[in-house]
Amino acid sequence: RTFLVGTNDVLNKRRLYEIQDLNDDEKVFFELVMASFRLNDANKNEMRNHIDAYLTPYANKEFVDALKKRAGESANEEMQREYQKIDLLIKEQIANTEEDFYSDYESDGIRYINDIISGDTDFYYAECAQDNEAVAGDKRQDYIERDEFISFICIQYFRTIGMRNILKNNIAGMIDMTRGHDEYKFDRDHIRPESILPHMVWIMQAACSAALSRRNAKLQVIRNDTSLPFVTGDQPVINIKAEAIDKEPEEFVLYYPLSPHVAIMVNGSDKRKERIIEKKSE
Repeated sequence: RTFLVGTNDVLNKRRLYEIQDLNDDEKVFFELVMASFRLNDANKNEMRNHIDAYLTPYANKEFVDALKKRAGESANEEMQREYQKIDLLIKEQIANTEEDFYSDYESDGIRYINDIISGDTDFYYAECAQDNEAVAGDKRQDYIERDEFISFICIQYFRTIGMRNILKNNIAGMIDMTRGHDEYKFDRDHIRPESILPHMVWIMQAACSAALSRRNAKLQVIRNDTSLPFVTGDQPVINIKAEAIDKEPEEFVLYYPLSPHVAIMVNGSDKRKERIIEKKSE
């Protein structure tokens, strides 16, 4: 189905991925979020480590501010210039750290995209790789590259403004649901949905990719032999089973055009690994 979106959903936004600091109440609330997603202890620790890495620029800022306060008026001009350089570097980290995370994933994903465009899907279907020793010697097969690619696709799906706005509204709803429950040891009025949002995005990405990996989601390559190219937009990965922006989908099939003549579907019902769209005869 098609549905209309407004300009706010397709135009760009400056500093979309700028880091937000977390206060103590937000950290306690996020523990509740992780529990609601039933993350096991290993996954919780992984998320905590991710948050620590994410907040490193703010830890650096706190350390530098303490140094400046200790130096006080005794700081000479050279020291002040160095502090200014460090302040600018920290501001850059705050603006770019999450974007750098995404850039790393995109760099890893490019090689898989190039493989698919060239006709090679062995990385996804491990049983097809004759030279894969892990496959030959282990019936469980080695799907590491497949799972990496699925994670890349899910990250692309959840990182856009439209999807982040939906998740931010969900976070606000979760905060409201805690009202009247005194057992929660945080001040909900100190919790900002926009601060929780980046970490909720990573949970959703991880949950989505894990679910697709568990069900051995199929990858189908669609080749377009017509004169009309595939088209794309600000959100290249879409759920073709979505019915409306504000409605939770009942099915989840990801579509991703890789070039004007090659696209993929992940988790579709079609068992064929490749489909050709041919030009209809006059």
